[in-house]
Amino acid sequence: CMWRAASSTHCAGCGSGGHLVVTAGADMTLRVLDAAQSCKPIHTVQLTDFPYSLTAVASDLVLCGCGDGSVHVVDVEAGKMLYVLRAGKAAVRAMEVSPAGDRLLCAGDDGCAVCFEFR
Repeated sequence: CMWRAASSTHCAGCGSGGHLVVTAGADMTLRVLDAAQSCKPIHTVQLTDFPYSLTAVASDLVLCGCGDGSVHVVDVEAGKMLYVLRAGKAAVRAMEVSPAGDRLLCAGDDGCAVCFEFR
């Protein structure tokens, strides 16, 4: 599908069984698009800073690492930010979720790696 954003798309991921596409861009927004409807935008979530990394978790959650060291946890079905994690003091460049889905490892420009445990 093709969709033109007001700003350039910085990173992309998939969620919800594959029919939703998630993008985040220089305008500091995360958008959820429905691929089954020609990539129609269905949700917009405001971020705290420029996005640097994006990864899908399970079927309905997306994590977005931002330039201010935050990681936004977003429910893509509802189009709502659930909470924000503080992963460091600088851009979160890489994120990896454990195979069991119970841990998140984040690394950023401040040279630190942080591991979060989900319960």
